[in-house]
Amino acid sequence: MSQITEIVAKEIDKSDIGTEDMSHLHGAKIYSQRGLELYDPIVHGFMSPYAWRCEATKLCAFFNRNVERANRTAEQTHAPRIMDIGCGTGYFLASAPIAKGGEVVLVDLNPNCLDASLPVVTRAHPECVAKTVVGDFLATGDEPLSLFAQGTTTGDGGFDAISTMFLLHCLPGPPRGKAEALCRMGRLLRGPDSVLFGATILGKGTGQNLLARFGLWLNNSKGIFSNYEDDAESFVEFDAGVWYGGRHEDRGKKTRSAAQCWGYGPQEVSCDLKGVSSSG
Repeated sequence: MSQITEIVAKEIDKSDIGTEDMSHLHGAKIYSQRGLELYDPIVHGFMSPYAWRCEATKLCAFFNRNVERANRTAEQTHAPRIMDIGCGTGYFLASAPIAKGGEVVLVDLNPNCLDASLPVVTRAHPECVAKTVVGDFLATGDEPLSLFAQGTTTGDGGFDAISTMFLLHCLPGPPRGKAEALCRMGRLLRGPDSVLFGATILGKGTGQNLLARFGLWLNNSKGIFSNYEDDAESFVEFDAGVWYGGRHEDRGKKTRSAAQCWGYGPQEVSCDLKGVSSSG
């Protein structure tokens, strides 16, 4: 435990990511080349199951179910188009069932993440087209790095699925602002059967074990997370009739998960969250 903490802290402190375009999103700073090498085993292999109480296998199942939904939506008329915002290492896309001929657009504020995730995706899906975009999830159409700029890879929309896995807890500002940014992303979806989905770590309103409390303190104090005010209600109830959420709860334990997963669309997608929801 102490060795993992020391490694993470050192990588945060010596990260050289800090340009003006990234200065307002301190959560991007951890993702140096070395930090990305450590990310999957620490976050998905250790913190997710033991701190957040939501195993990576269940998150992958949730991710894959939404990709399958995009495949079904697209199969009659076009190849699926998927955007992964905050792509990190490409962990979830590596095992996703993306249909042949599909297009994957990797979006991150940190170019290191794009450099790391692109080869992962191209190796896993050689028959798909993969593109990278340095973009800011919080930016509107008039701001630099906006995903809504017309004539760009993302600005013209037409996505069958947009993923925001483990993104929101790294973003600054109140949860309402994050929820508003999510709603804006709906403008980039192709149609009513397309889906925006993701998972985030909540900072309040959940039972937390000692490791979870320590993880929240460390990540928030280092500027990696900004989620102490994030709770489920701020996201799930932001727009009644549009947002549907399901929390993973490990009912065999005394502590509940701090992971909150949700889907976006005109149809109830809460059923799609069964991959991360308790069956009991």
